[in-house]
Amino acid sequence: MRRARVRPCRWALFLLFVCRGVSWSLEVPSGSQDLTELSLEELMGLRVTSVSRREERLIDAAGAVFVLTQDDLRRSGARNLPEALRGVPGLHMAQINASLWAVSIRGFTDRFANKLLVLVDGRNVASHLFSGVFFEGLDIPLSEIDRIEIVRGPGGALWGTNAVNGVINIVTRSGRETRGGSVEVNLETGERSIVGSGEGPLGTGSTYRIWGAGSEVDDLTQPGGGSARDGRTSVRGGARLDGGLGNGEYNLSAGLYEMESDRLNNTPQLDAPYARLLPDPLSLTGGYTSARWSRDRPASRSTDTLQVYVDLIRRSERTGTIKVRTIDIDFQSNVPIGESHDLLWGSEVRQIADELRTDAFHFSLSPSQRTSLLWSVFVQDQISLAERRVHLSLGSKLEYSEVTGEWNALPSVRARWNLRPNQVVWASASSSARTRGRSEADLEGFWLATVPTESGLPVRIVFTRGEGLGSEEMVAWELGYRSQPSAALAFDVAAFHNDYEHVLASCVGRLEPAAVPVPHLIQYMEGCEAGTATAEGLELALTWTLSPRWSWSLSASRLNFSTRLGDASAQWDGTSPRHMAQLRLQGDPAPGWKSDLAAYYSDSLPGAGSPAFVRLDLRLERELRPELSLELIGRNLLDGEHSESGDPFTGGVAAEIRRSFGASLRWRL
Repeated sequence: MRRARVRPCRWALFLLFVCRGVSWSLEVPSGSQDLTELSLEELMGLRVTSVSRREERLIDAAGAVFVLTQDDLRRSGARNLPEALRGVPGLHMAQINASLWAVSIRGFTDRFANKLLVLVDGRNVASHLFSGVFFEGLDIPLSEIDRIEIVRGPGGALWGTNAVNGVINIVTRSGRETRGGSVEVNLETGERSIVGSGEGPLGTGSTYRIWGAGSEVDDLTQPGGGSARDGRTSVRGGARLDGGLGNGEYNLSAGLYEMESDRLNNTPQLDAPYARLLPDPLSLTGGYTSARWSRDRPASRSTDTLQVYVDLIRRSERTGTIKVRTIDIDFQSNVPIGESHDLLWGSEVRQIADELRTDAFHFSLSPSQRTSLLWSVFVQDQISLAERRVHLSLGSKLEYSEVTGEWNALPSVRARWNLRPNQVVWASASSSARTRGRSEADLEGFWLATVPTESGLPVRIVFTRGEGLGSEEMVAWELGYRSQPSAALAFDVAAFHNDYEHVLASCVGRLEPAAVPVPHLIQYMEGCEAGTATAEGLELALTWTLSPRWSWSLSASRLNFSTRLGDASAQWDGTSPRHMAQLRLQGDPAPGWKSDLAAYYSDSLPGAGSPAFVRLDLRLERELRPELSLELIGRNLLDGEHSESGDPFTGGVAAEIRRSFGASLRWRL
């Protein structure tokens, strides 16, 4: 079996990169405090930006928001971003195999996450091919993440289309937080990784952070036995520069990455048995540069922010190779008006240029090259009433896409009532939309499967675009309550009802004969507005600090999700769990020791062929020296192997998630 590996010279360059970054930082003593030592009361006062696109206290946010801090990420024991998201109340994360994950919020679970908006330091990382997210491409070391803000519910009025069911905002670390450097080596059953970083001052008022990471994951096994041939390797690195400029601040960042993975796919054929399980290796390379500048204008009490980024991606797999270049310019201004109004407005222009090379018999877009623009404007007014105890936010975003030729207006109304300083009731009514991606708007044909017939002529099932299709639309109603009655107790509950219209799927189209390469029939499945869907549910989270050394948290969610898509081929019923729950216990059992126990429950997924499961993870950390710590991990302790999700939409092979044990050594310089 061939397994993807990074060439030795690239590993050598990576290690040189890490060591050099660390060596630069040896001259600087370790310094400031990060989020890992905050109390529960301080955590509820964290400043978040994802709900209102302006800084506000977490407890005051008029939305179902949850924050994973550096400490949460470290104590979770997770080795990758999707695994870390497992700890978010109401978010469904299911691992498909060693290289693929399905992530969703409030329904529509599949590996493309096409109703979530994911941001990394303000960069939209969705693929324009289908307006969704390839989570296998977000191989960001968790040690480089400052926090992750997760908003359950629509955010289209501020963030634009595709922020339908939620927003995941990833904020990376700057060189201002700490001084020095670190090296972290992880060895686990079937997995190995190394991360190194260096940070410190650079000139007057500026700081830098430079990092590099590499990982290698072995194959898992198929449910019926045998290798799933899904191993992967990746190398990634980046740098960031922060500093002051005039009345404001600037941030410059850049990064490069390469990922290779093996995969198996049921590849359709025109001869018996009409489908074969064949290797489908994936190669993903890319890089980005980003510049962000913000300034304060004391005279008007306003703040302006400008961000420009360039993103380059090359993705190669069985269906072909695509190269994408994205250039984005985003501006926003926050202007207080009087004592009662806080006006936020902004505009964004994004240019996407792509080039696709494929075997047209299996997959083709027309045109094969395209440059398109997406631009938008938004405005939001936050009105303070009743001596600033009641806040009403009215806003909307207007967005136009050249790919679809459509305008989308995305209004939102949010209200917040501060009953007490640490007790908030909030409600919202929002409209959001998902636009068709390039592969949906320009698809000539994608060979899905082959079906034999009694006449002897095989039928090739080909998916193609539909005509006159619009955007998927959703109207959401939300109600929430958030309270911190004491410094040791916090409670959060949210209820929601979502109505979806014009849900896009595939419907039976024309049937045509074909003579080459052998006589056969072509049954086209055309994109169509198949029908409607409904999602409603309840999400709650409770955190209780028992003592300065021990705390526990409980979260649970219930989801009623159903679609009415008629005879359309894509059905999402049974792919999102009806019930989910988790219980976490964190403590410091003895001086120099930390322990974390996490239990997860997920309901069965009939649509994905996965049974209900309970997962138990255990983590122990020992401080060997002030700058050196050892971590021991045990995952899936209750099962030798279990399935979490299939891959019903792309023909990929799902794998059994194994029990694993590992150790991590972290050296702070």
